[in-house]
Amino acid sequence: MKNKRAAFEMSITTVVIIVIAIIMLVMGIVLTQKIMCGAMNIADTTLEGAEKEVEKLFSSSTTENVRCQGIEKPITIVPGKYNIIGCGIKNEDETKDYVYEWEIIDVDSPAINKREAKEWLKGSTKGTIRVGTQAIKTLTIPIQPPKATPKTLITLKSIIKTPDELIYEENLIYIIVENPGWVANSIC
Repeated sequence: MKNKRAAFEMSITTVVIIVIAIIMLVMGIVLTQKIMCGAMNIADTTLEGAEKEVEKLFSSSTTENVRCQGIEKPITIVPGKYNIIGCGIKNEDETKDYVYEWEIIDVDSPAINKREAKEWLKGSTKGTIRVGTQAIKTLTIPIQPPKATPKTLITLKSIIKTPDELIYEENLIYIIVENPGWVANSIC
């Protein structure tokens, strides 16, 4: 009888240890997922992030009235994700209307044609924005390449003008990085 009781206690202890081990394993996986996905999402650009970047561009002493991301260094775009590109317009005069136009003018990949790439721009590519006196206004456009987009460079032409004069015309360079991979896609 003692052997049966000892065997029963041993099996209950084993079951309890296995249950505790499974709970700790699940908690470890959840914690790892939160850490990995959080780190990946830090790099994602949002509207708020674009506005902060534009503010940084104007924080250095500059006499320029328009500053855009992608001039000093190429901006990274992640395929399959909603990426925001931003330009800031600084108005030191009375309130003005500025006309803007965005256009993809070059794709450095034989696998992608320009017509296909133009469909990645999800917002309005032409329009008017009103900027008040002594104000900085952020102009943004979302871009979302498909998940299967290979690593490449794209060039986006940005034109900003008032009814009277051309204020800004620049070719901005963006890098489309490869998709983070199946591990990141399956975890996040």
